[in-house]
Formats: sequence, C-alpha cells, structure tokens
Amino acid sequence: MVQDFLTMCRKIYVPIHGEEVVSKVFSPLTEDKLNKMVMIYRESPAFSWQNIETYLKKNNYNNKVILKNGSCMALSNFYCNAIQHYILQDY
Repeated sequence: MVQDFLTMCRKIYVPIHGEEVVSKVFSPLTEDKLNKMVMIYRESPAFSWQNIETYLKKNNYNNKVILKNGSCMALSNFYCNAIQHYILQDY
C-alpha cells in the first residue's frame, strides 16, 4: 500500500512542489503509519486534518512544511489531501 501511495504522491505533488519537498514530506512514511492515518481519515473525514495532526505530533513529526515557493503549510493538511486523493483514486 505505501509504495502505491508514494507513487501517487510523486505523480501529483512533484510537478507542484518539487522532488525535495515531496521526499521530505513522505520519506518517513511507513506502512503502519499510512494505515493508521487512512483509518483516522476514514473515521471522520471532516475532522481528519485535526486528528491526523494529533497523530503526527504523538509520533514526533514536525507539523510544518516549507513549500517550494517559501510558504508554510501544515504537514497534516498535506497528508489529508494526499490520503483523500488516494482513497478516492482521483489522480
């Protein structure tokens, strides 16, 4: 599952944010962590960003990502967006 997810992420996000940002965001991802975040997302899509943010903090992730254009984005939002694309298979 994680390999398919990472392939999808590269397809969607590398053209937008570049390889460096995508690698930094998704390189620490494991099968177990992805499964847990997908479960969190499915339990409550409306609050998934908040619940995934809590999960990331518990697992010592830095919740800020510096994008290619220099702006800052919450890592939880990045993951929620990617998980939504993955679940809906709209990529």
